[in-house]
Amino acid sequence: VQGKNKLEDDQIKNVPELNMYLFSVRYKIEIEIRKIWENSIGNHNLKKKTPLFQMLRELFANDYIDINLYEPHKEILAITSLGIHGEKISDIQSSFVKDIAPRLIATLEEKK
Repeated sequence: VQGKNKLEDDQIKNVPELNMYLFSVRYKIEIEIRKIWENSIGNHNLKKKTPLFQMLRELFANDYIDINLYEPHKEILAITSLGIHGEKISDIQSSFVKDIAPRLIATLEEKK
């Protein structure tokens, strides 16, 4: 069992820092979007989790978030999906996420 943990640690160390950052951004956004959605229009009787993009669309369609949050979130979610799945991220995409994500997440946290 100890050998297995060592292998897992080595595999994690081999994940590029940018990909880890993109995952953390995506994780935090999903947590915050889900909180807002569940506290506003979410269907708590659903056994299956509602997809993130659907929650985002519903929040926008029902005026819980405006276009200034909706559009950048769509872009960030598309970029983070690429990173999570091991696809190449351009410097422009990386800079966009690093510049915009902290402010968008802070805005979501205020909406709870």
